[in-house]
Amino acid sequence: MRQDTNYAYAVGRIKVMENRLLSQSDFDTLIEADDNAFFALLASCGYPDPRKETDGVAEDRTDLLRAHSDSLSTFFADCVREIIYFAPEPDVLSIFLLPADYNNIKTCLKYLAAVKEPDGSGIAERLVKNGNVPPDVIWDAIRQKNYSALPVGTGKAIAEAREELSKTGSGRNSDIILDRACFDQLCSAAARSSFHTRRFMGRYLEIYADWKNILSALRIRESGNDIELFRKAYLRGSLPADHFVPVFTKGFSGLENTPYLESVKEAHGRRSYTEGMPDLNELEKIADDCLADYLLAGRTEAFRINALTAYVAARQREITNVRMIIAGKRGGLPPESIRLLLRKTVN
Repeated sequence: MRQDTNYAYAVGRIKVMENRLLSQSDFDTLIEADDNAFFALLASCGYPDPRKETDGVAEDRTDLLRAHSDSLSTFFADCVREIIYFAPEPDVLSIFLLPADYNNIKTCLKYLAAVKEPDGSGIAERLVKNGNVPPDVIWDAIRQKNYSALPVGTGKAIAEAREELSKTGSGRNSDIILDRACFDQLCSAAARSSFHTRRFMGRYLEIYADWKNILSALRIRESGNDIELFRKAYLRGSLPADHFVPVFTKGFSGLENTPYLESVKEAHGRRSYTEGMPDLNELEKIADDCLADYLLAGRTEAFRINALTAYVAARQREITNVRMIIAGKRGGLPPESIRLLLRKTVN
């Protein structure tokens, strides 16, 4: 069957779902709204309503806002799962949930390493529900050292990370093993797809790896470590590992002659880009925007996976903005200050 025929129904569903995305005027309304209007507008767009979950009872408004903020990651995962249900290539959409599974794996391993007699108390609160695998399944698999319920290859990575953590006590080295395994699974999911999807998502994962490498190189340099640790953490993107060697001698100016230097300079602010280090939190935001922009650029391309992944990126950016508004309201910021926190909108 032709690929465009496969996607005709799915893209039609997505076009309907796009009508529920928040617009710039919606964000302006949310910023100015009182709590009841705030929750009501979001609920009309499919968001969870914390007033129903608490029967409208909470110690104060901050409790409701915090409850809503905590539910947003799960809401994003639910949005992706809804698309997976009718997508012709569901494994590809799981790419957007897989990193959450590996974050849960890291949390479980570090918990077991830190607690002498682990009984699982408190672990559920530390795990997120926005992955492909339920967090209790991950916890049981790691606790019992039985990985049959997890995706193929996950158990081997967990065993290696667990041994590294036990031998060296280094959470960073353990994380590196899991990050590389996660990326390998992302690439495998893309490789199993159709030709166009494989090419489109392959480029997305190259950009994903490049940004992960940039952030890793800068963090490792900032903490006083050398290129050998970076080589262990390196993910295969469009830039080879040796391209990052200058970063360890010249800072982020070592990214000259790459398509990412201007973005890194933007994160650094107005100072000369040869001075100091960029704000890594700001750089993470720019990396997220770069990945989202790639997906959103294909939003109008009909009858391919582009429309589905663009919707995922739009929802993710929208949820980030909602989270920023909640943070601003909880912090008592004036409306004009909250507006400065928001990412650019899609609608």
